[in-house]
Amino acid sequence: MEKRAIREALVFTKGDRVMAAYLLGIGRTTLYRKLKEYRLVS
Repeated sequence: MEKRAIREALVFTKGDRVMAAYLLGIGRTTLYRKLKEYRLVS
């Protein structure tokens, strides 16, 4: 569920990770860590 929310936030923000983190209510560094954890980093 969390992975899907992150993916959808990134699509919605057209890849803007800072804005995606803001929309998800998490810090930027937390988002980067979760991207790595879920292997969403390209």
